[in-house]
Amino acid sequence: MSKRADPRSKADRFALIAANVLGPNRDAAAFLRIVEKHDPDLVLTLESDAWWEAALEPLERTRPHTIRCR
Repeated sequence: MSKRADPRSKADRFALIAANVLGPNRDAAAFLRIVEKHDPDLVLTLESDAWWEAALEPLERTRPHTIRCR
């Protein structure tokens, strides 16, 4: 019998938000509200440009580990 984590145990899970913010989209406030509401462990954005990078800087206050790919 395999040993599996209790699905109710948060210690063995993490929350992820992955969002294709699409470069021309400039509604960062809406995305930041979603992140604040759900408080994920990991935030991944796709198609984010320099504008989005600057707009998402507030996330670094609570998520100090950041990786940017250019």
